[in-house]
Amino acid sequence: MDFNSLETGEAFDRCCDCGCDLSDDYVSYMVQKSYVGEECIFEYAICNDCREKVSEEFSEKSREAMFDFFHDRADIDEKMMRLGPEASIDEHIQTCLTCSSTREEVSSYSYAGLFLGTILLPGPFPVMICGKCEEELTECLSQETRDAWNRFLEENFPGPPADVLDKPRTGKPILL
Repeated sequence: MDFNSLETGEAFDRCCDCGCDLSDDYVSYMVQKSYVGEECIFEYAICNDCREKVSEEFSEKSREAMFDFFHDRADIDEKMMRLGPEASIDEHIQTCLTCSSTREEVSSYSYAGLFLGTILLPGPFPVMICGKCEEELTECLSQETRDAWNRFLEENFPGPPADVLDKPRTGKPILL
């Protein structure tokens, strides 16, 4: 598994929202990819400023629900101790952060990594969350938050409307 763009085979070089240069050593950003089976159905890179801007459009209720969801289900400290500092990207995204199902056991999943320039930042990221857990998390979100996320998708991704982007059984990818 890697974080390069499937379209170019290279590292993402532009934020999907503002278009800033992601190769700048001082720009932090996230790359997220969503899969159904072995097929990547959605990928993007977003700078931290734009990611925060999107998150600010989420309702307070949804931000609290997302925090509670991860707080109650994810043990980041245990993950980091289990994997150790030398773990590969594949080891980090082999199991769902919130239910521990492996990629091989699930039909869909998303993974994300945080970068500074071209460097993948160590720490709790990269992470993988399975489609079932994405669906459970999405169910916790308010309509206001779902509308904000749909606007982000519609404004930044040409092609089918955001409501056609549904993954089987799991809804749209979420902002990790």
